[in-house]
Amino acid sequence: MGSDRAGRDPRLRPGSGGGGLRGGRPGSRCVAAPAFNHAGAVVTAISVSGPASRVTRERLPEIGRRVTETARELTDLLGGPTP
Repeated sequence: MGSDRAGRDPRLRPGSGGGGLRGGRPGSRCVAAPAFNHAGAVVTAISVSGPASRVTRERLPEIGRRVTETARELTDLLGGPTP
């Protein structure tokens, strides 16, 4: 996803915790969150992916929280906006 599209996607705003539930392969799941630079542009992202048997729906909230926290830390290091 290019930064132009990400800038228009409300799920990818700072603090939104946007991410996906399905990975790129059948039977996998992925959670991702963007990191923003000083201008508020998406410049990178962090993700965790794995087989659905290990990245279960029950674990998604915790994994999502950790991914979002790490993306916020990256945003802080890049001088990005804090929610």
